[in-house]
Amino acid sequence: MNLFDTALVDLPHHQNPKPSARIMPRLPLFAEKVLIEERGKLAFTPEEAQIAAARKYAALARDEKFLKQKETEARPDLIEEVLVRFLGYSRMEAGQAFTLRHEQSAQGGAVDVALGRFGSGKDEIIAPFEMKGPTTRDLDALMPGRGKSPVQQAWDYANKLPGSRWVLVSNCVEIRLYGYGRGTLAYHSFDLARLDEEEQQAR
Repeated sequence: MNLFDTALVDLPHHQNPKPSARIMPRLPLFAEKVLIEERGKLAFTPEEAQIAAARKYAALARDEKFLKQKETEARPDLIEEVLVRFLGYSRMEAGQAFTLRHEQSAQGGAVDVALGRFGSGKDEIIAPFEMKGPTTRDLDALMPGRGKSPVQQAWDYANKLPGSRWVLVSNCVEIRLYGYGRGTLAYHSFDLARLDEEEQQAR
């Protein structure tokens, strides 16, 4: 299962939310009926290695020690188990095209991961992916000393990376998928602590 394969449409920014709570309701990125129909068409049947990776990460996402880890400690597991082993994104290898790039530069900054098509002619970035650690409980809350939330940071990178169609942000427990052009209120959420469930895997 891959964002590129499941994208049905090519999908700036509301006022800063209060650190204590969201001030606007969440909107669905996809209609539930559409999700059900498209999942039926894709017939996603993960291999044993994918299921093992999903189960491993779900157990991590429920582990109290993991939930106390900083971003730099937790992020490698998210990349390896979820993005590479479960979803099938590929890292850079000599002479090979790949779909996952670390520390993608973005006009003076660098987003943690960029998903796209790289290494075979002109690079194409589909989705910047900003990651925080499990101790970041609220992805909408302003980060201390930063004046922006993790969601706003991810969108800032998307605005600086031409061609972005999706925006991803995670605290290693939840992944949010936003459609570029749909704004920051509409997103699809993936609960990584439930990634060992067949229903969540299919989503």
